[in-house]
Amino acid sequence: MKIIASTQQVADFFNVSRRTLYNWAQAGCPKLARGQWNLKQVFDWWIQNIGARRIEERDEDLKKAKLEFWRARGELEELKVKEKKKELISREEVERAWAERVAVVVSGLNILCDRLPPLLEGKDKDETREIIKSEVQGIKAAYARPGEHTPPPAETLET
Repeated sequence: MKIIASTQQVADFFNVSRRTLYNWAQAGCPKLARGQWNLKQVFDWWIQNIGARRIEERDEDLKKAKLEFWRARGELEELKVKEKKKELISREEVERAWAERVAVVVSGLNILCDRLPPLLEGKDKDETREIIKSEVQGIKAAYARPGEHTPPPAETLET
């Protein structure tokens, strides 16, 4: 069966512009006469020349998407293994541990104004320096103490 269609009808059928049809005709798309197209012949040409290319492009896109999916899946599995091995910790856990350490420093610094006056009363400059150094060292040691996520310090904290 032969279905003769106008340029506009063919353009509407393929959802393209009239200019695109002109370009197709230049590329070898069969045309009966000016403004007349055999829709079956145009469709067959389209399948061989454009549709097949689109399918190949979609196949390539699908291959790329699958590859990306499997890469991401592999990364996720690596993270799960690291988490099970306790090589990873959650952000919430890090924030909690960090907040605890900062609280130790803040409280140690805040208490210095009450602790130091009686300790320093009647002391000379060198004794005062040693007392302050010792208090600061105590705050540092409390901050850097070994914990669940912090190993023991390799060397002592000196000022």
